[in-house]
Amino acid sequence: MMRTHRFALLLFSFCLLFFGCAKKTVSLEEIALSGEWDTLLQASQRDFSRTYQRSALYYQALAQYMKGDSAQALASLELYLALSEGEQPSLGARTLIVATASNRGKPELVIEHAKALAEQDALQIPSAQAWYRALVETGQGDEANRVFLTHLRSTLDEVQYAQLLVESKASGPQLKQAFAHLSLQQVFELLRLASVQNGEVDWMTDVLALAREYEQLEMTQSQRKLLYALLAQLSAKAEQRVLANKYTTLAESI
Repeated sequence: MMRTHRFALLLFSFCLLFFGCAKKTVSLEEIALSGEWDTLLQASQRDFSRTYQRSALYYQALAQYMKGDSAQALASLELYLALSEGEQPSLGARTLIVATASNRGKPELVIEHAKALAEQDALQIPSAQAWYRALVETGQGDEANRVFLTHLRSTLDEVQYAQLLVESKASGPQLKQAFAHLSLQQVFELLRLASVQNGEVDWMTDVLALAREYEQLEMTQSQRKLLYALLAQLSAKAEQRVLANKYTTLAESI
């Protein structure tokens, strides 16, 4: 949800910069800035049915995205691109494409439009983070490192960097190095985040192995109970049922 709000702020700024010159678009812009997403969706759909202008599709997609329907938002944006006829997408549209494609597991689309935003000097932090995640997901480690060093390094603290790695499903060694600088409570929060990711079994197995290393540390009973509960969740995600049962029992015994 926080990621959605960050993208929304960027999209509103692009509304002001790039869509304020056409009267019909100003009306849609004003609705967008009011946050009335149902009204914006209806108005943009009516506008598009009359004019078939791609700008209406941008607002339609924005409303759908902000209402939590990334699938429909991406479909609207794909139609937007199809109607472009060689004309470049607006910066606002590219930013929204990055956001929706990231949510829908379309890393190639994220990479294409985030790169274009960077070339136009319009890449903002949420889009850069989505770009980084997409590059890691597609195995483009060198390019991911370049994007991180160029666009993200100076913007993230240690916790934010570790969170980005978890969201990117980075390798076990990368996670271990990042976690080494964090407090136990911060590590637990990130392990909780990892446990709800839709990661491959191999990645979950790597996270589980890292999490099990914390069993050797001294901690309070409440912290150990939490660790065992997290280990049970990670074990289940890694399809290791025996371990999941073991850690569930240990958590319940404290």
